[in-house]
Amino acid sequence: MAARRSAAFKRQIVNECIETGNISLVCRRHGLSKKTVSRWIKKEKEQGTNQPLPKNTQEMLSEMSSRLHDLGNENAILKRLVAEKDVENAILKELLDKANPQ
Repeated sequence: MAARRSAAFKRQIVNECIETGNISLVCRRHGLSKKTVSRWIKKEKEQGTNQPLPKNTQEMLSEMSSRLHDLGNENAILKRLVAEKDVENAILKELLDKANPQ
């Protein structure tokens, strides 16, 4: 007859498997069947988490959205600068080729 394990113990094992990325190692360490632990992991994934989101989640999302927007603007500026430098380099190479023909 299989021993009943507490929900906290199962959660701990599932978290350990996720953290290590190695189910077999965790099973050997705790003397558990890989099939059993795989079933716990599957059940945990199906149920999802019951933990509420942090209270400042909306604030964090707003800040991240703002930062993403700023990074997008910065990226556009940098792309423009690189394009300008490429044009400058092409012009200089062309002038150099005209001044010093092979």
